[in-house]
Amino acid sequence: MHALASDTGGIAGVVTHAENGFLLPLEARGDAYARVIAELYRNEEQYAALVRSTRSTFEQRLNWEAWTISLKEALAERSVNSTT
Repeated sequence: MHALASDTGGIAGVVTHAENGFLLPLEARGDAYARVIAELYRNEEQYAALVRSTRSTFEQRLNWEAWTISLKEALAERSVNSTT
């Protein structure tokens, strides 16, 4: 799934502009969102590239397995740092 959201800070940790969605400035209005949607609708090649990169992003970092691995690594690092 692709995201189209306001770049308010936290969301940029999940959505990377033009990789798995689009981040627009907070002050962007409906016409700015409509332009992004229309461009993707008209450009099948760009849309297909977005689909591929979105899937890749999901497989690499935006799924439960990737989250579990990251959590285990963080806990292991914390454990090592707390014993030294």
